[in-house]
Amino acid sequence: MFIRSLDEKELATEDFENMAGEKMEHIFPASAAGQSMRWSRFKDKDSREIFLTMQQRVFPAIKKMKYGRLPDFDANGELVEIADDPTRPDEGNTAFARYMDDAMFLIPTPQVLQKIITGSESWVPPLWALPVLPSPRWFPSF
Repeated sequence: MFIRSLDEKELATEDFENMAGEKMEHIFPASAAGQSMRWSRFKDKDSREIFLTMQQRVFPAIKKMKYGRLPDFDANGELVEIADDPTRPDEGNTAFARYMDDAMFLIPTPQVLQKIITGSESWVPPLWALPVLPSPRWFPSF
C-alpha cells in the first residue's frame, strides 16, 4: 500500500532529523488528524476504525497530495487542500495527481481491508530490507 511506503519514508526523515539535528519537510501534517493517517499509527487498530480512517482521511488526502505532502484536515474533519506554490508550478500537477483525480475508494468492508493489511504486513518487506544479490553476468564463465 502506498500509505505504508509514505510512512516508512516519514520515519526515515524523522530518524535523520534526530541524528543530524536538521529540520526537513514532512509528508504528513503535524496535526493529530495528519498523524492519524500514518500506517504505523492505524494498522493495528480495530478494522472498523481502520476502514473509516482510510475512507475518510487517507484516501482523500492521497488524492490531493501535492509537492510531496499530504493535506491536513480542519476541526470539522474537512480536507484543507495545499495551496499552489508559484515558485514550484510544475510540481503541483504531477502525473500521480492527474491519475488519482478521479480515483474511488472501492474496498467494500472493514473485513476486506483488514485482510489486505494483514496480507501486506506478512509478505511485503520494506525496500531497505530487500537483499541485493550479484548478477551471474558479473562473473566470467570458465
